[in-house]
Amino acid sequence: MNALHLTPRPLYEEVAERLRQRIFARDLEPGSWIDEIRIAESLGISRTPLREALKVLATEGLVTMKLRRGRVLRDRKPARDEVEGLDGQAPGWPLSED
Repeated sequence: MNALHLTPRPLYEEVAERLRQRIFARDLEPGSWIDEIRIAESLGISRTPLREALKVLATEGLVTMKLRRGRVLRDRKPARDEVEGLDGQAPGWPLSED
């Protein structure tokens, strides 16, 4: 019998997933500034894994990073091809036909 080996996920990946869910549920509003301290405290983590998670979300186009100004949620409608692979989850924004 083969044993199932689970590999623990890095904390920043779990944080990115939670933030992604909050973005799609519109708990975090598009165009709003991201309060790193408040979010880190609400998740019970330091700002380091939060910042790593925000980098992941920036590569996905969900967050815009402003040099020396912080991070802001993207305020736009994603194209259909950007939301493929979400396993049927509604993205939380109306879809554009781009």
